[in-house]
Amino acid sequence: MEWEQLLIQVVYLLIATFIPVVGLALRKRIATYNKLDEMLLKEEWAEAAVKFAEQTYGALDGPQQLEIALDWASARMKEHGLKVKTDELRGLIEQAVYELKEGWYSYEEYEDDIL
Repeated sequence: MEWEQLLIQVVYLLIATFIPVVGLALRKRIATYNKLDEMLLKEEWAEAAVKFAEQTYGALDGPQQLEIALDWASARMKEHGLKVKTDELRGLIEQAVYELKEGWYSYEEYEDDIL
């Protein structure tokens, strides 16, 4: 009978150790997905801000459009509960401008078909 009680205590100890470890792993995984989702949302808002500034204030110089895009994106992100630092937002907008003007990926046409 003693070995049964010992076995039960070992099982309880394993369960008590296993549950927090699994909970911590799940919490880290969820936090990672939330950060990724937040980053993608910020990138989308920055891209929208660049398009807004370009379409609405296309006649202005680049620095003026940048300020307008910064203000617009900051206000939209704040409305949707996203916290963003000025330097981070400036970087996101500069990235969006680059993607809009230059393209993030280059495309080469090949004369020979692979198949």
